[in-house]
Amino acid sequence: MRARSGFNGLLLAAALLAAAAMGQEPELVRVEVRVSAVLGRAAYVDGGSQLGLALGDTVRFLTPAGAGAPVEQGSVGALSSSSARVDLDLEPLHVVPGSVGECFVPAARPAPQAADGGTLPERPLWSDAPQEWSADMPLLAGYEEGSSSRPTSLSGRTWWRGFYTRDESNGSRSYSSLRLGTQFSLENPLDHPGQLEANLEFSQRAADSDDEGQDESSSRLRIERLSYAVGGTRERQRRLEFGRFVSQDFPEFGVLDGVDFTWRSPGGQRLGASVGALPEPTDSMSTGKDLSAAAYWVGSFGEARPALALGYQKTWHDGSADRDLVVARARWSPDPRTTLSGGFWLDLYDSTDTLAEGSSELTQANLRLSRRLGRASGLALFASQQSFPLLRRFEFPLPSDAELVGDRVTRTGVDGWTDLGDQVRLSAHVQRWSDEDAQGGSGELRLAFPDLFWSGEVSLAGFGTRQEGSEAVGVRLGTLWNVGRGGLRFDLELANQEFLRRFGEHAQLYQGALRSSWDLLIGEAWRLALYSDLRLGDQLDAQTFGFHLTRSF
Repeated sequence: MRARSGFNGLLLAAALLAAAAMGQEPELVRVEVRVSAVLGRAAYVDGGSQLGLALGDTVRFLTPAGAGAPVEQGSVGALSSSSARVDLDLEPLHVVPGSVGECFVPAARPAPQAADGGTLPERPLWSDAPQEWSADMPLLAGYEEGSSSRPTSLSGRTWWRGFYTRDESNGSRSYSSLRLGTQFSLENPLDHPGQLEANLEFSQRAADSDDEGQDESSSRLRIERLSYAVGGTRERQRRLEFGRFVSQDFPEFGVLDGVDFTWRSPGGQRLGASVGALPEPTDSMSTGKDLSAAAYWVGSFGEARPALALGYQKTWHDGSADRDLVVARARWSPDPRTTLSGGFWLDLYDSTDTLAEGSSELTQANLRLSRRLGRASGLALFASQQSFPLLRRFEFPLPSDAELVGDRVTRTGVDGWTDLGDQVRLSAHVQRWSDEDAQGGSGELRLAFPDLFWSGEVSLAGFGTRQEGSEAVGVRLGTLWNVGRGGLRFDLELANQEFLRRFGEHAQLYQGALRSSWDLLIGEAWRLALYSDLRLGDQLDAQTFGFHLTRSF
């Protein structure tokens, strides 16, 4: 109970800070993303800077009412124009390919859209005033140094976030977490060309179990990134980065304690290589047991042509050869309305991998085709497959030998959306999955009414899931208010789950969830998010409360 009281005090302090700084601020708008792949505590989503996402934004994922799990969320750790990596706060329980996430972003941030669905330029092609020039001067006089001539600059963000969960569904347990961190980029420190990147976080966690009399707590400083990079600018074809970081061109190879070198050709293609140690995927990020050497190629061939990437990684665990991994990815937009993207991970095995069924295994693959059918409608098809690779390295969750050999999950599905008028949007999602033991599927049909009664949205959705031995149906009513300084959201979800037990017996569970969130901009630099998730019903009684306070600089 002490952890709960302390957390409630911190939550109250965050709310009072918001109230003291309230003013008429720009609106926040809701952006919806969908998960394309999950790797450890990283969820990759379709949607990037073109939708208004930025580094540090909080993304919350919708989980079923009967899940009994705390709110699953994370922050944007990396992004491109059309995709992003969300670093989850906890191990994912129900975040899988196809899951829906939402993020509130400032209304002024998203790039304007052209009539054909493309993105308009955000600034004129020529933004600098004409420079003095004479015939005896080089054509590019005054531009030789480029970014290295810029003064030292610092940008980044700091955050304070936490949550408290009380679960009395089966016994009495509670969990709490507080995290204080900073991420910053120091460009050209001491007027020397280069860039220092850092991402540091201090966390404190507690877990109590009244039934078992256990009371656990831990504190830890996590260094997610601390690196220095030189080159890689328009005027420098070579780029070198060293320290702890994720490769700028090939993040699939994970966090590296080492060095990465990249060379860019005049045509825009990039060749790179890296070497170093792989920190363990734990809170402590212990390093030294696993070594890595990798090489990769990234090719971009201009608009309406595919962008391709191919890489190879060799790892060693405690001095013994471990993983041989080939990774490929591709993205192609033949026109502004159509995008095809996908990739695969291929693990190569030898005679020392006694559990391997062959010399290679496709351990991960994903494919997505999306097409805008007009300014207000579209369709997307997706498929993914994932299985456990054979590793000596410590990964989690730890699978059994049987799971290593046979556990493979395949998902296929379709998303569609269309506007039925100025104030009605219809969207649908259907997904089918199968593994070695069972198969099932899920679907959702959603009607949204923007600006129907107020500035915001009212929505009504029906959903269902089915697999061998169980099925569930439910409804979700959602409301969103844009209140000038932010967005206030409420969702009520009701579900009926039916289980088929042995000898033909049936069991039914009626469960529900009430979610709320308040995202608020405070001044030019501060942002606050408060959220709650109450889950009640048969064999379910859990509450989660949390906050996220961020300051940009």
